Amino acid sequence: MILWKRTLDHGAILEGSGRYDPVSDVWRAVSPEGAPAPEGALFYRAGHAAVWTGSEMIAWPGSDSGARYDPVLDRWKPLPSDGGPSLWSMNAVWTGESMIVWGFHDVWSDYDFDLQPAGGIYRLPEDPDMDGDGHGFCSGDCNDADPNVHPGAADTCNLVDDDCDGLVDPPDAAMECGIAPAVIGPSTRRIHVSIAFTESCSGEGVDPDLLSPVRLRAVLSPSRGEIPFCGEGLPETLGARVVLPGGRARLLFEIPRDGCAALLAGLPAGEPVRLLIEGSHAGFPGRPAQCSAPVRVTPARRRAGLPAAGGRGTCRRAAAGGCPGRRPARR
Repeated sequence: MILWKRTLDHGAILEGSGRYDPVSDVWRAVSPEGAPAPEGALFYRAGHAAVWTGSEMIAWPGSDSGARYDPVLDRWKPLPSDGGPSLWSMNAVWTGESMIVWGFHDVWSDYDFDLQPAGGIYRLPEDPDMDGDGHGFCSGDCNDADPNVHPGAADTCNLVDDDCDGLVDPPDAAMECGIAPAVIGPSTRRIHVSIAFTESCSGEGVDPDLLSPVRLRAVLSPSRGEIPFCGEGLPETLGARVVLPGGRARLLFEIPRDGCAALLAGLPAGEPVRLLIEGSHAGFPGRPAQCSAPVRVTPARRRAGLPAAGGRGTCRRAAAGGCPGRRPARR
């Protein structure tokens, strides 16, 4: 039960409001902040109009300062002032969708006030925003009594579905990875990657068996930017995954000679690059995770005894007599 009174009598605001809970048998105060302002100057205004909507009390004091009161949040929200009736004495009913107010307003005429009938209709918005966060129930607000909970809110680790996506706390896991060997080059044929998924809020490791097939996505090069690995990424070698203690898994990537080897051969030798790994976990559907690990690029190896083609010291053996300018080998 809500009792609300706020009038102006000879310049003094008269208040006497409260909320009574019959279950706990407790009275609680009604916040005056944002409540409809009293009118009447030096005169006592003959009451106000109020209706109960099922979740709020709508109060109209006969001027342009009406408000809706939420007893759960102990909060007032102002009504729009445009078109509101200015009434001296009034009554109101609730239709289920609208509040109808009718009464009299005063008109100064012949040095006296004439009371003339007047009224108005206030209709609740189709998607009322009870907590003032810019979202109503119809627009996805899963808790319209908490302004910190609404679609698009930052989901924090507080056991509350802050962003109304149906999941409590951020359903994310941080992915960490390590790569061996730490040096790669055109001759590299296998890369072992150690993967661990850690639940973002609890910090606990998650079952690596539920890790989806992982891809070696790209090479991150300081000089050339992100270079896709083998076109759309190199998938892990299925059947070679090994589950390790501590919620980790070791994956194997076998690099084919065609395409991928040429990519490694084209990287600047000695440049520190990172390999970008992408994967997801069945416990966190629709949320792929990435990690990267540093490696160093080695130059292509030359076969022993063969100098670089076209370089200094190239020797073309003559049909007979050996190389010109060189002494024949002794027998």
